[in-house]
Amino acid sequence: MASAIRGQYNSAEWVWYIFTPLIVVGASVYLSELAQAGIIAGAREAAFRYGIFDYYFDVLKDGHRIWILSQLLGVVMGIGSTLAAALRSLHYLALMNQRASGALSPLWFSLARYTRFSARASGVVLLIILLCAAYFMLSGQAYELWMRRG
Repeated sequence: MASAIRGQYNSAEWVWYIFTPLIVVGASVYLSELAQAGIIAGAREAAFRYGIFDYYFDVLKDGHRIWILSQLLGVVMGIGSTLAAALRSLHYLALMNQRASGALSPLWFSLARYTRFSARASGVVLLIILLCAAYFMLSGQAYELWMRRG
C-alpha cells in the first residue's frame, strides 16, 4: 500500500509481484490443512516406536507406503511453491529498494539480479506447477491413480 501511495507502481506487472505471493501463501495454508488431514491415525506414534526406516520398510503395507510417499512429495512441493513465492516477494522488495540510494544499494541490486528468475513468466509457471502438483499429491488423487494402475 505504501508503494501505491508513493506512486511507485508504473505498470500492472507490479500488482502481480504483490498478489501472486499472497495467493500462494493462501494456497499453502489450504495445502497444509490437506496434509494434516492425510496423516494416517497412529502413524506418528508407530514411526517413533519402530524408527522411521523400519516403520516405513517393515511395518507398513505397500498401499500405506505409497500414501505416505505421495503425502511427503506433496508437502515438499508445497514448501517449494512457498519458497518460490518468497523469492518473488524478495525480488519485488529488492526492486523497490533500488530506487533509494544508500549504503545497502549494492545489496538490493544483487538481490534483484539473483531473484530475477522468480519474477519472470517462467517463475509464475513454476509456482502454478508446484501448487497443482502439491494439491494432486495431498488431495489423494495421485494415490488413487497409482492404486488403480497397480
